[in-house]
Amino acid sequence: MHVYPNPATTMITVALNETTGNNSRIRFIDQVGRVVSTYNVNEGTNTIESIDISNLKSGFYTLQYMNNGRMISQSKIVKY
Repeated sequence: MHVYPNPATTMITVALNETTGNNSRIRFIDQVGRVVSTYNVNEGTNTIESIDISNLKSGFYTLQYMNNGRMISQSKIVKY
C-alpha cells in the first residue's frame, strides 16, 4: 500500500498493489487506537483510490487495509 501525499489536508490517494475483493476496506485509526473512519475499496487489481479526509481532525493516523477481515498492510499519515 502506497499513500500520497503525506502529509495531506483534504484528499489522499491510496495505491494497492494487489487484487481487492468485494469485502475490502481501509480503516483510519487515531493515535489512541479508535477507528474513526472506514472506506470501502472498489473491487479490482492494482486499485487506486482517492479518499476525502477533510472530515478528519488534524493529527496522526494509521491506515489499515483489510481484506476479508484480515489486515493486509498498514501505513501512517499526517492530516493537517
